[in-house]
Amino acid sequence: IDSGIRGHGVTVAVVDTGVRGIHAEFSGRLLTGFDATARIAIAAPFLVDGDGHGTHVAGVIGAARDGRGMHGIAPEVDLLPVRVFDGEGIATNFSLGNGLRYVIGSPAFVLNLSLGAQRPQDAYVESALLDNIHDGKLVVVAAGNGGGRNPTWPARYAKEPSVNGQIIVVGAVDEQNELTSFSNRAGDVADWYIVAPGVDLMSTYNNSASGYGYMSGTSMAAPIVSGAAALLKSRWPALSAKQTAEILFRTATDLGVPG
Repeated sequence: IDSGIRGHGVTVAVVDTGVRGIHAEFSGRLLTGFDATARIAIAAPFLVDGDGHGTHVAGVIGAARDGRGMHGIAPEVDLLPVRVFDGEGIATNFSLGNGLRYVIGSPAFVLNLSLGAQRPQDAYVESALLDNIHDGKLVVVAAGNGGGRNPTWPARYAKEPSVNGQIIVVGAVDEQNELTSFSNRAGDVADWYIVAPGVDLMSTYNNSASGYGYMSGTSMAAPIVSGAAALLKSRWPALSAKQTAEILFRTATDLGVPG
């Protein structure tokens, strides 16, 4: 039954390749974005997404429920686009740190990080991440697509006591609810790991003002969890980031070996 809770009043930051702001599915719900690769704030409709990845992620979270194409998990959520990948598809510690710092003090309750690296980030990124945690934000991070035993960074920060249980790591399952071959496993962050669909998801894309495309990856699974977190916060605004994460873990279906 449709509860009518669709994310209204909640903001999710999409820290990614940018968001195609002129896309019809986001009309009226994009906050002023930030291009961390250029170190300037820029009006969201003109935030560049030359790759399409960030636009796809944003659509999974919050594309409008308007009878066109598809709709996001939380179709009335507000979106804060933060571009940390340059035109070559590269994000540096500097751009990621700057992007994360832009979100501190913003209305965003959830940060979606559909990104990862094989090694820990530097002190600048770590401090920016912790400052968002201290600001009461919930950080949802893709586990990575290497099929490895452990997620990539920054997902693996989830196990650190300093993040206060406010990081959720997301792996990808297929239509049979089986972990995909590409998804990194839970590894040393098993207590903070959840899965969501991540194969051939249709969502908004940067190919036109009303275009769509299919993508696969833990990058597509993470925004499903971000959208779900936004729905919880919209229904119960008093929830903290940690409480929201705990509800998602406790109510999720336990797959595979119990626990």
